Amino acid sequence: MATGYQEVLTSSIGSFGVAQFWISAASITPKITTAISMIMIGFSSSEPKWYRENVVFNQTTNSTIVNQYAKSCTFGVNDTLNYNTPFETIVTEWRLICDESFIPTTIQTTQMVGVLFGSASFGQLGDLIGRKYCLQISQLLQIIALLIQGLSYNWYMFICSSFLLGLGAGGFLVVTNIYMLEFIGTKWRTLCATFPAWGMGVILFGALIKALPNWRHMCYLAAALNVPMVCISLFTPRSPRWLFTNGKAEQGKEALVKLAKQNKNETPDFVLLEKLIDEETRKEKQSGSYTYMSLFKFSSTRKKTLLLSYVWFCCGFSYYGLTLGIGTLSGDMAINYMFMGIGELLITLVVIGSAKLFGRKYGSIILFVLSFLTSFSITISYFTTSDETFQSVMNWLALLSRFFLAAAWGQVIVYTAEIYPTVIRSVGYGFVSVIARIGGIVAPQNKILFNQSQHLPFTINGVLILISSLVILMLPETMNSPMADYIGENEEGEACNEESNKRSNQVIPFN
Repeated sequence: MATGYQEVLTSSIGSFGVAQFWISAASITPKITTAISMIMIGFSSSEPKWYRENVVFNQTTNSTIVNQYAKSCTFGVNDTLNYNTPFETIVTEWRLICDESFIPTTIQTTQMVGVLFGSASFGQLGDLIGRKYCLQISQLLQIIALLIQGLSYNWYMFICSSFLLGLGAGGFLVVTNIYMLEFIGTKWRTLCATFPAWGMGVILFGALIKALPNWRHMCYLAAALNVPMVCISLFTPRSPRWLFTNGKAEQGKEALVKLAKQNKNETPDFVLLEKLIDEETRKEKQSGSYTYMSLFKFSSTRKKTLLLSYVWFCCGFSYYGLTLGIGTLSGDMAINYMFMGIGELLITLVVIGSAKLFGRKYGSIILFVLSFLTSFSITISYFTTSDETFQSVMNWLALLSRFFLAAAWGQVIVYTAEIYPTVIRSVGYGFVSVIARIGGIVAPQNKILFNQSQHLPFTINGVLILISSLVILMLPETMNSPMADYIGENEEGEACNEESNKRSNQVIPFN
């Protein structure tokens, strides 16, 4: 006999049938367009190589001499500005260089602030009005923001739309997996939650800017790509679980009956289902008394929270720093984005493989160390090789360092979900997620470091990542261990109940 909501749902509509396939497709596909929307700022605000050029007439030889000065801000009357790039960005259009070079970095930071607010607000909004409506609102915000960006006639207008875009993207990312996983059986959750839609979006973005190197055209195209996603969402069901827990039992029953028919299953046992949902709701209310302050109130969670907060901040800072800074690398920016996306596709395999071989703890440590070694190798190359060689080495090592870092972060995400007791798991995960977003807000400052000396951001990222690996050494291993339900169980070694073991299959994704 089914003993939990998920078991009743699975026995009624199946673990993964036609209905879940279309719901998953409708949830995963918009991740591709959201990835394009989010990383667009790295392209549109990138500063290409430029030089000041002046023409001098030599009376002795009766000829003209063309002088070029790389990134020289002392413009004379007869000087011209030339950009060495096939791409048109807000920097080239609005001349955001020299005294105004801080503006692109400020715009990137503003978008990440929007992502933070979107993550925080839409999580609560999803509980109030439902997941489906939240997803539609977040996608509409992205479309509106992208259209405003494309129509922007100055950077003031652009920066406001960037915040709006971050708000929509952050809101979408925090709700979409919650919505999707509420329909899917346990054994399919890992596959659906870790499907590399983000990497596919990055690859597609690289191909698109190769074909459309103008930032305005890309804004319009990204907005157009999001329109079908909103239309598709009109045909997806509302979450039955949300409907039942929010006093809309009749609508919840209708949704479940339709899902069961699509999968050719029998009508669900609504009496048992409502009883189980009432019981789970009561338990959630009991555990809902825990807040962020509770993480520091209990000795068993205080140390973990402080250590994990540092790790998540470093992950957010370094990951988004390398992602948004792709435009500063040498070579073709479109190709660099495509290589970065290919790396994203392989991350899931690396996370699963490293966990099976070394466990969560040491698997993440190894990946962090590999990221540190590749990042710090850029610093060594800066001082030991010629500028031409360094540019080539920096490109490949930066992409490789980002790959190992993203894989390590993927490992840490699962590690974090396993290390907190059930009653405070969502609170703990939510707290470190906010810390990571703060790291993302600070990340655009990497560009300032890069302009000071090209090795600086990689040196700093390398040191932060190395310290992260040492920090994780102070945390316990969780691989193949039952997750605790209550605060104190992990330290006291008490046996966890059967329900805890069932929850060990839970996946909490983060983008």
